[in-house]
Formats: sequence, structure tokens, C-alpha cells
Amino acid sequence: MMYTNEELDDLIEDGDEVTDHRARARAELDQIARLAKQALAEQKIALDLFFLVPNSGQAILMFGTPADPDDELWEQVDEIVSAIVREVVGTDGTTCRQVTCSTTTDAVAGNEHSPMPIHTQSVQLTGADQ
Repeated sequence: MMYTNEELDDLIEDGDEVTDHRARARAELDQIARLAKQALAEQKIALDLFFLVPNSGQAILMFGTPADPDDELWEQVDEIVSAIVREVVGTDGTTCRQVTCSTTTDAVAGNEHSPMPIHTQSVQLTGADQ
């Protein structure tokens, strides 16, 4: 059976912590993006990010970049964005999990074309199921 987003919301018990935080993230998504851009600029990190708020699951918010930052830089971005999400949605603890995704834009590798992986993170409440 297929449900609309409104029907799914009705099935989820009011007061569900992840759902409540996700609703706040959805309502403040533009603010999260602005704050992240400002914080990255203050740290002299020139990296474009995109943000998504899922409709279900344990993630409050997901973010990624089509760029290919090294692991150290991506960890720094992770810390910055996670702190902003915690502040905006009003939670003390979050954890990030890597999410695998790709794009239809091809990256050129020699003479071969292959899908370009995208660095993406899922921000979850601390203690949420993996």
C-alpha cells in the first residue's frame, strides 16, 4: 500500500524525536545552508554543499558535495555542519554516517568514463539505529 507524505506523518506517533528534529530541519533548511556557507567561509573552506531532509529513516538531514575533498577536509566539514544542525534543530548529540551515492555526471578517468562518487553524510541523533 502506498501512502502520501501526510498519511505517513499521521502514522508516526507525535513526539517521535527523530521526526520532530527532521521537521525542524526541513523548516530551517535554508538557514542551515546559509549558516554552513558562512561557517565554511570563515574557515577558508571553498566547498559547495547540498542538503536533503529525508521523509523517513533515522537521518535528520543529509549533506554532500559533488567536489572531491580529502578525508581530513571532509571531517572538518562534517564537524562544522553537524554543529550547525545540532544548534538549529535543538539537540545535544548527533553522529554522522557515510552514505553512498553517485551522479549521472561522468568523471573522466583516462579514456574511460565512470560514475563520479559524491561525498555524502547522514546526520543522525546519537544512539539512533545504524
